[in-house]
Amino acid sequence: MSVHVRDLVKGLRSIGVEVVMVRKIEGGGIASTLFYLKQLAGDFDVVHVQGLQYFEPLTSALIAERLTGLHPVATAHGFGGESRWWSSGVQRQLMRQVVRRFDRLISISDYVKQRLQNFTSLSPSRIVTVYDGVDTSVFDPVLDGTDLKRRIGLEGSPMILYVGRLAWNKGLPDLISCLRDVIKSVPKAKLVLCGRGKMEQALKEQVASLGLGGVVRFVGLVPDRDLPFYYAASDLFVLPSSLEPFGLVLLEAMSMRKPVIATRVGGIPEVIRDGENGLLVPSHDAKSLSNAVIRLLTDESLRSVLARNGRATVESRFTLDNMAYATRRCYESSLMS
Repeated sequence: MSVHVRDLVKGLRSIGVEVVMVRKIEGGGIASTLFYLKQLAGDFDVVHVQGLQYFEPLTSALIAERLTGLHPVATAHGFGGESRWWSSGVQRQLMRQVVRRFDRLISISDYVKQRLQNFTSLSPSRIVTVYDGVDTSVFDPVLDGTDLKRRIGLEGSPMILYVGRLAWNKGLPDLISCLRDVIKSVPKAKLVLCGRGKMEQALKEQVASLGLGGVVRFVGLVPDRDLPFYYAASDLFVLPSSLEPFGLVLLEAMSMRKPVIATRVGGIPEVIRDGENGLLVPSHDAKSLSNAVIRLLTDESLRSVLARNGRATVESRFTLDNMAYATRRCYESSLMS
């Protein structure tokens, strides 16, 4: 979500929208609500809440609407699958009433939109899908990852890359399991995991138990300035999620003109067309995943086609400008409601 907000602000400002960011504060209750209300006391037209996880920003936006006439918009970055403040029956009813009062709800995929519609019973016109966009000048395929690959000791090795949280929904145990078959066909293949999360220790134990210590690299959190070079150094990118509202990292990899493999879950099929700009496999299917990885590592022509089409997909549908203009249209629609 933080990456989305950073890039959305950049995109909105580039097309002439004045944006003031309000930081999230820890804790909740009246003090939190008063903090947000104080920030909204300026000369604003729209208040845009990012995420539906936190009660106080949502209710502050609705109170500000009553007090100052601000038009409230909220983006759902995902809906369901994890415990939230609305987990009980009473809270779910409250949540339903809160989000129904927003002028517009933005979803990051049609998958999320459908879940929101089912929950809120709002008309389709009140919930708008605005896809994430990436900065194609930052995630630029002309970048050279040779030095980075040498620095991390993988020169001469086919490099499989994962970027994201080491979390329960990312399917990483399947990715690690599939390596046993991958290295039988491509003995020098290595997997690089960029990110941190609650599953890190369990994943390291899995790697050790399978004897894959020389195959898997945990590099931790990667600074924004270095991340494009990890993509540049890689031969393919894998996102093996069991639950994924959208999958921004797929766009980053595709923008870098890297072939991608992902699971057929959530909003991912809205980005990846199997065999055209990437490969799709079932979730929780290590065998299918290993077959796809082996297929790409051993077929340079297919890698090239998927990579080229992936970059074209990003340039046509998932740029910062596309995201910014679509969001501004939501604001304009809210102001006319």
